[in-house]
Amino acid sequence: MKAKLVDYLLPALVDADTGHLSVKEMVRLLVEVGAAAIHVEDQVHGLKKCGHLPGKVVKSILAFFRTLLEFRKELDKLGSE
Repeated sequence: MKAKLVDYLLPALVDADTGHLSVKEMVRLLVEVGAAAIHVEDQVHGLKKCGHLPGKVVKSILAFFRTLLEFRKELDKLGSE
């Protein structure tokens, strides 16, 4: 019986919760480990709930836009798409 080959280097989609690290640190770590995509959290840190539960508090559009700009700026500095 021939062994089945398993590709353990499949791209990873990462859910980035920036409440514990700065955006700069988060992006650097994710780029270093080779994350294929980053899902940026839109909930306010400290008030987070599971996505299927009521009462979520999301960031304002301006605050979330600033977070996305910080992510993009760091990705550009690291030469990552």
